[in-house]
Amino acid sequence: MGYSGSPDDGTLLTYREDFSGFWNAWEENLTKRNYALLDEILPTRVKTVKEWMVKTGYNGRPALVLKDSRDRDVKKGTGAKKE
Repeated sequence: MGYSGSPDDGTLLTYREDFSGFWNAWEENLTKRNYALLDEILPTRVKTVKEWMVKTGYNGRPALVLKDSRDRDVKKGTGAKKE
């Protein structure tokens, strides 16, 4: 809830309430996956985990995900690059 919201507001939803419709549709297999159409729209899309691993250089080692001051320092040349 944002800082200006009130917990007494009857229109607010919990995470469970908000996502339950989506999850129920997914569980009932109501979503259709048309991979041929996806390939038509975006022919260079990543189709497998292996493709994603190669494309991103994933190596299985822990690494920073979010940007922080260490990234800035590496870019400036004042910090050590962590692998």
